[in-house]
Amino acid sequence: MNEKTSNNSVLVEQLAKTAHEMVDRMHERAAKMEVDLGKQSKETSEEIVAGIERQVSGLEGFIAENPAVAAAIAFGLGAFGTRIFQSLDMPSSGKPVSSKETPEVSVEKAA
Repeated sequence: MNEKTSNNSVLVEQLAKTAHEMVDRMHERAAKMEVDLGKQSKETSEEIVAGIERQVSGLEGFIAENPAVAAAIAFGLGAFGTRIFQSLDMPSSGKPVSSKETPEVSVEKAA
């Protein structure tokens, strides 16, 4: 029985070693993936910021070249937004206004 116990012990040690090696490899892969995703995320956010800056720059150029048209567009958007909020019965306080009034009901006691 001693030899069987010894063989089992060696087998358990080999399995434990293999499991530790697998965990170490998985940890290394996960760390590499984390670094790669961080780089991709940074690159993507930089591209988004650059795109927004281009759009803002283009809008600033349009406003500088066409101030009257830009003012008319701004006025129209403001009027349109106001009309939408009015149709939703939303005053500036943000609370809905009830368009239906509850009639008052009087209750008389029977004598």
